[in-house]
Amino acid sequence: MQLRTIRRWSLTRRLSYDADLPQYLAEALWRGDADRFLYSSTPLQVKDRCTVARHDSANGALLVKRHTWGGPWRTIRSAWREASAHRCARIASYLAEHGIPTPRPRASLEQCVGPFGYRSYFITDYIEGTDLYRYIRYAAPSDADLRHLARQVVGIWQRLVEMGISHNDTKPENFIVDEELGVWLIDFEKVRFGGKPQRQRQRQIDDVKNFLHIRGWHRRMDARQIFIDEFLRTSFGEWLRGTGADDALATDSDLSVLILCDVDANTTSARPVIDSVRDIADEIVLIGPSAGGRLDVIDRIEPCGPTKEASDWMLVLHHDEAVTPFLAKELRQRIAEQQVADAFRLPIDHQFFGRSIANRARADAEPIRLFRPHRCSYSLARGTVTISADPLRTEELSGRIEKCVASSVAEFVEHLNEQTTVAARCRLEDGQRPALVRALIHSFADFLRSYFWHGRARAGWAGFQLCCLEAVFTWLEEAKLYQMSRQFGNERPDRVTLNDGEAPVSEQPSSLVPRAKAA
Repeated sequence: MQLRTIRRWSLTRRLSYDADLPQYLAEALWRGDADRFLYSSTPLQVKDRCTVARHDSANGALLVKRHTWGGPWRTIRSAWREASAHRCARIASYLAEHGIPTPRPRASLEQCVGPFGYRSYFITDYIEGTDLYRYIRYAAPSDADLRHLARQVVGIWQRLVEMGISHNDTKPENFIVDEELGVWLIDFEKVRFGGKPQRQRQRQIDDVKNFLHIRGWHRRMDARQIFIDEFLRTSFGEWLRGTGADDALATDSDLSVLILCDVDANTTSARPVIDSVRDIADEIVLIGPSAGGRLDVIDRIEPCGPTKEASDWMLVLHHDEAVTPFLAKELRQRIAEQQVADAFRLPIDHQFFGRSIANRARADAEPIRLFRPHRCSYSLARGTVTISADPLRTEELSGRIEKCVASSVAEFVEHLNEQTTVAARCRLEDGQRPALVRALIHSFADFLRSYFWHGRARAGWAGFQLCCLEAVFTWLEEAKLYQMSRQFGNERPDRVTLNDGEAPVSEQPSSLVPRAKAA
C-alpha cells in the first residue's frame, strides 16, 4: 500500500516525510534539530559537503545523508534549483515504481532562508550489506557470485537506458550488495532525464566506462572482465564496442604510500591522508624522525594483506596532505599502463581553513611524489625524502595533492597565538624594546604586499582573512612584548649597590630576565 506523504513548509524549512516515520524524528526535523539527530547516529562517511550516518529507530535502521552548499555562489544557485534531498527522494520513488531496486525514501528536509537553501537532509531505509567495491575487494566472491551480481548491475543499467535515464555516477561504490546478494542502486544527485538522443547515449556509455574504470577494480581484473562480458551480452552491447568501455587492462601494478609524520604525529593525526589513499594503496607506511635524525617506521598498514615483494610504484605524502578523488582515480589508471614514465610530478594545492585559495602561485617545477623505486634513486634522511629521476622519463599528472594548513579559522588563530607568545618572550629575553606604532605600519605594509603582490597566492576571501589575521597578530606580538616588559619592570626588585663594585644582584630574580647580549 502506498503510504501517505506529509508535507510541511515555512520560510526556513521544507519538510516531506512518510506517515510511518517515527514521530520524534519528524518533530526533530521540523524543529531544526536535524544536526543533533544526525550526530547522535553512527557516522558512516564524513566529507566536506556530505555526511552519511546510520540511525537505529524502533521501526528499523535508517540512513541519513546531509548535503551542505560549499559557498555563497552555490547557495545563490540553489534558489533556482530543487534541493538535493527533495530531488533524490523524488527520483528514488520514481525508479522504485519502475522496477529498479532503490532504498525506500522516508523523509527529505531543506533548511533555507526564503528561496535560498543552504542545507538539506535525505533519509531512507538502511540496506544491510556493503557496497560492491568493498564486496569484490574483501569478500573474495566466487565466479558464480560475480556473474550473479553482474547480471543485476547490467539489468539496472539496461532498464535505465530503456527509460531514457543516465545515472552519471555509476561507480561500484554506488551499488549496495545486501545479505542475500541483491544489488541496490543509490546516490541520485547527478541523474539526468532525457535530452538529445546523441548526448543521452554518450552519457549512458560513460556510465559503463565509469563503472568499469580501473580505480574501482583494484587487483580484481578477472572480476572486471566478468562484468564486461555481461555488458556486451545486452541488446545495447554494440554501443560499447570500440568506445573503450570493453577494453580490459591486463596489468595492475602495486602501489606503496609513504607518509612522513612529525615528531608528535601518529596514526590518528594522519587519518585524513590514510583515508584518501586506502582504496588505491597496496601498502601504507607511516615514517617519522628518530633520535639520530633518520626516519623510522611508526606504523605499517596493508589494506590488501602483507606484500611479499617490493611495490612497483611509491607515493610520498606528508601527514597533513591528502590525495584528491580525481588524482586517486588517475593514479590507478596511469600506473596500470604499460608505457608510462618512471616518475610523476604532482601539484600541491595549498588550503587555508579547509578551502583552496584561488589564483594561487604555482612553482615552476612541482615536486616528484610518485615514482618507480627500482628505476629512481631515493634516500630518507633528516626528515625528508630525496628523489632523483631521469628528466626525460618524468611527467606531470593533472590531479592534485591537497595540503591543509588548518582545518578551521579557530585552529589557525590558536596556532598564531602560540607563535606570537613565543616570539614576544624570545624578543624580551634578547633585550629588545616594543614598538607599537612601527609594528602597526609594518603589519599594514606586509598585508598589502602579501595580498596584492605575492604572486596572487592569497586572493579571495580566504586569502583576505589570512592576511588580516597575520597582520593583527604581528601587531599583537609588540603588544605582548610591551606587556611583558612592564611586568618585568614591576616584578624587578630594588637594586642593591655593592661596595666592591660588583654587579647588583636581586634576592628573588624574576622569571622574565633578559639574556645578556654577547659583546
